[in-house]
Amino acid sequence: MAIEWIEALRDAPSETERKALIRKFRGNAPRTLRPLAKLDPVERAKGEEFLEELKHLRGEYAIDRKMEVLQYFKEKGWAFPAQERRTPKLIFGFCILIGVAIF
Repeated sequence: MAIEWIEALRDAPSETERKALIRKFRGNAPRTLRPLAKLDPVERAKGEEFLEELKHLRGEYAIDRKMEVLQYFKEKGWAFPAQERRTPKLIFGFCILIGVAIF
């Protein structure tokens, strides 16, 4: 397959077509994401360590760090677990919001 790519680049008549071919070849094939449960123990431990860090993350750079971890999971081909809904906190928050709005 790599030889075909090289030949196609060599046979391209113009530089713009070569650049278009490079952009096309550079695109990664879609990978399936593996859940943490199916990873080997070392990778699973590292993934769980990151998730535990995200649970207790607070402060100014929390969003940036979360995005870094999400990108790391994506690069490794790991599926980021679905975030659990905090229903009691959500309901309590709405009750306080309604109470403040009424009074």
